[in-house]
Amino acid sequence: MMRITNGIMMNNCLNNINKNKLQMDKIYTQIESQKLFQKPSEDPIAAIRSLRLRSTYTEIEQYLEKNVEDAEAWMKITEAAMESLKTTVGGEEQSDGIVSYLNQGISEYQTVSEREKILSTLKAYRDAIYQVGNEDNAGRTIFTGYRTDTTLTFMEDVSDRYKITENLTLESFRNIKKVVDTHAGTGNYAETDIVNADLHAVMLGYDGLDATLSDGTAMTLTSTTNTTLNGHAVTVRSLQANGNSVYTNIGDNDVIFIPETGELLFGDGIYNDIDKNDMFSITYEKTGFRAGELKPEHYFYCEKTTTTQSPTGPVSQTTVYGRKKEINGVEYKYIEDQDIKYNINFNQNIKINVLAKDILPPTLGRDLDIIISSVEAAVDAHKKQESLEEQIEKAEAEGDTATAQQLKYQLKAAEMETAYAEDNLTKSFKKGLTLYQGHFSEITTQLADIGSRRTRLELNKTRLESQLLTVKELKSVNEDTNLEQAAVEYNNMQDVYDASLKVAVQVVQKSLLEFI
Repeated sequence: MMRITNGIMMNNCLNNINKNKLQMDKIYTQIESQKLFQKPSEDPIAAIRSLRLRSTYTEIEQYLEKNVEDAEAWMKITEAAMESLKTTVGGEEQSDGIVSYLNQGISEYQTVSEREKILSTLKAYRDAIYQVGNEDNAGRTIFTGYRTDTTLTFMEDVSDRYKITENLTLESFRNIKKVVDTHAGTGNYAETDIVNADLHAVMLGYDGLDATLSDGTAMTLTSTTNTTLNGHAVTVRSLQANGNSVYTNIGDNDVIFIPETGELLFGDGIYNDIDKNDMFSITYEKTGFRAGELKPEHYFYCEKTTTTQSPTGPVSQTTVYGRKKEINGVEYKYIEDQDIKYNINFNQNIKINVLAKDILPPTLGRDLDIIISSVEAAVDAHKKQESLEEQIEKAEAEGDTATAQQLKYQLKAAEMETAYAEDNLTKSFKKGLTLYQGHFSEITTQLADIGSRRTRLELNKTRLESQLLTVKELKSVNEDTNLEQAAVEYNNMQDVYDASLKVAVQVVQKSLLEFI
């Protein structure tokens, strides 16, 4: 048996006192720092758990305070812009807007002054319709896909040249009627000079186009689905050179390109050969854009050529937007969808943007151009008729019977032109009403879509807030000091320490004689 000496007892006593002091210091540190451990070695399992909880907490904070907040702001601004566009386009329940004006135009606005009033209103809508597309969120344009650093429209006139490939389908066609005065101001104006042309027209994205391609190649159609369309020649007819006669004498297999108006006219034969599933395209060029016109790179495959001056002369730089791929042996040019997605929760993302091509397509403005042209034609026809009536009245007042008779002969032609123009205008209003109700419906659909995405975002936000509280509580339980419990433990350790000191005093007080 081991002999216990007084020295051993004293050493054990001092060691136990030190252990009590260490435990008191640990509890004291926990109270002061309000943390259960200061180093991972004190509680490795709790330390690992703490790292995981802290990482989860940081991620949830990132989702909640950064991603969700930014996504919510972006979608709110997008919704507000789309609501503004919805009001501009108008619907049956709207008191104003394009649809409302077209609806009224069918039965109202009969006089020239009334027509001129609606004409100025529609032109104002035409000028303003795409301005909503320049809305931004913290300096990032919301409808331009990945190109958030650029506006949807040109903010000032530019001289850049774009080579644009526009993809078309059967839905791109607008069957319109256009009254044509074939006598073009020469000779007598007779009823036989008046033609009301039926046209299968595609309104390309722009007017004021170049008559030829800069590389000298002939303008042709391309199709991945229709062999008749693929490689079909396109004939250029200048409105400036030929007047309204460009709309007449269109052969069955003709495809006519009018650069001034950006119209593509198809003969009956080739139009009837196009199926609803067919895709075809045309490549054209436009040099110079007005402020307010759409930037082609947001809608079409295109090549932009910018010319700048350098000390050695003009320098041209070409930038390509879009992609190419081969379909059925034919090169197909297109732009990809540019969906901006945010991570809003663990393994969850959400699309936050709406693309301009879906909510602000070129047809939104070009369909209005057709209606504006019809109104202008009706106004001009009425003015021509009124002018002839005034001239007849003046000739009869002066007794110039021969002139009056000749003018009456021309008046019949003017009345025919007016009748055609009026009929075309009514049909244009009706077709336009259908088209813009369709545009309105598409806007409403897109609004419903972004509304459902916002609802999903709100649900995730609520879930994240709940998760954040849960993780915060778990994190606190794992590493934060329970002050009440620690205070009780500290008092208990204080009592133990005091008791050990009293016992130690008794051991130390013993003299050597007491051990003899």
